[in-house]
Amino acid sequence: MPMVPLREARLVMMRPDGNRRLYFLDPRGLGDARDYLEQFWPSALAAYAAALSNARSEGNT
Repeated sequence: MPMVPLREARLVMMRPDGNRRLYFLDPRGLGDARDYLEQFWPSALAAYAAALSNARSEGNT
């Protein structure tokens, strides 16, 4: 998979400041990333709950 620069992925913004470049988080891109990752939470939490229940029933807690 090709690497995408953070600015192109809209995860950071850059502002020149003299001879420096200041980088900031870009809320637009982070919102998109959060929306994408949230689709995995229900299955991840269900798997965690199942593993915890299994560990408890085997007396591993």
